[in-house]
Amino acid sequence: MNQLWNCFKTSHALKSALLSSLLLITSMHASAATVTCITAGDTAGLQAALATAANNNDDDIIELQTGLYVMPTNFPLSYSAAAEQKDLTIEGGYSGNMAGPCGAPPTTPNARQTLLYGGTLYVHMAGAGSFALKSVTIENTFSADPTFSPVEIGGYIDFTGSVTIENAMFLGNWSTTKSAVYIFAAKGSLTVQDSVFANNQSSSPTESAVHLGSLSTTGSLCALIINSTFASNSTAAAAAVDVYASMCIAAAANDIFWDASPAGVKFEYPQWAYLTNDDFYDLSEADNAAQATALLSADPMFINSDFSLGDMSPLRDLGSPGGFIFAVGPYDVIGNPRTYGAKPDIGAFEIQDVIFAHGFDFTLPF
Repeated sequence: MNQLWNCFKTSHALKSALLSSLLLITSMHASAATVTCITAGDTAGLQAALATAANNNDDDIIELQTGLYVMPTNFPLSYSAAAEQKDLTIEGGYSGNMAGPCGAPPTTPNARQTLLYGGTLYVHMAGAGSFALKSVTIENTFSADPTFSPVEIGGYIDFTGSVTIENAMFLGNWSTTKSAVYIFAAKGSLTVQDSVFANNQSSSPTESAVHLGSLSTTGSLCALIINSTFASNSTAAAAAVDVYASMCIAAAANDIFWDASPAGVKFEYPQWAYLTNDDFYDLSEADNAAQATALLSADPMFINSDFSLGDMSPLRDLGSPGGFIFAVGPYDVIGNPRTYGAKPDIGAFEIQDVIFAHGFDFTLPF
C-alpha cells in the first residue's frame, strides 16, 4: 500500500509539473509578440502591417528584409495606437533564407542595408507601449502638411513608454511647414544611439529641421543621445537641431553637432542638459549646460555623403567609454565594432583603418 501511495504521489506530482509546464508554455505563447515579415520592396505590405499592428492588441515586431522600399510622395506609413497600449519594433537587415519568419536576423546592425525612400512615416504610441526603430535608413520623405512632420515618431499625451532609435539614418527629409524629423517620447524616455541625422530640411521660420526630446516631468534622465552624428541639417528657425527636456535630464555624449545654418543645436532647457565628449560646430551652443566636460570644436573630416569619418579625423578615440549614465554600444551605425582603439570615436561611425592614424608612414625594418 505504501508503495502504491508513493507511486500515486509521484504520478500526481509529475502530472502537476507537466500541467504547470503546459500552462507556462501557453502563457508564454499568449504573451509572445506578433512577428510580421515584409519582403524587400513591399511598401504596401509594410503599410498594411502597421495598420494591423495598431489594432491587434498585441506587441508587434515588423521585420524588414534587406533592400530598397520606394514610395511615392505622400505615401503614408502610419501607426496610430490610440486604441491599444502595446510595443512596436521595426527592424531592418533580415536576409531571405528560411530561418525565422523573415529569414535570419542581422548578425550586426547596418542602417545602409534597408532603405525606406520617399513617402511619410507616422508613428504615435499610447499608454505604456514602447517603440524601437533599428537598422533602417529613412530618406527623402516630404510633407507640406501643416500638422505633421514627414517623419513623426512619438506618442499621445498619455504615452509613458520609451522611444529607442538605434543604428538608423535619417537623410534628406524635408518639410515645408514642420520639422523634417520629429521624434518625441511624450512622458517617457527617448534614446538615440549610433545614428545619423543629415541633410534634413525645414522651410518653416519657426521649426527646427530635427526635433528630439521628452515631456517627462520626473526630473530623471529622459533623453539620451549617444554616438550620433548631426550634420548639414538646415532651417530658417533658430537652430537646425532642437533638443527639448524641460523637467528631466537630457544627456548627450560622443555626438557630432555639425550644423552651421543658422545655428547647430539648441538645448531648450540647458539647465537640464549634461554634455560630455561632444563635438560642436560652435561651442557657444553648449553654453549654460548644467554640466559640460571634454567638449571640442574640431572639423570631423567627413569623407562620405553619409558623414563617416576619414582616417585622419581628430575625433578618433576621443569619445567617452561610458559609465553610470550610459553604455557605449557594441557597433557603429553600419555594424563595425564600436571601439576600434583606445576609446570610441565621436559620432555615429567608428574608424576601422588604423595604419596611418598618426599621420606618418611606417617603414619595414628590412
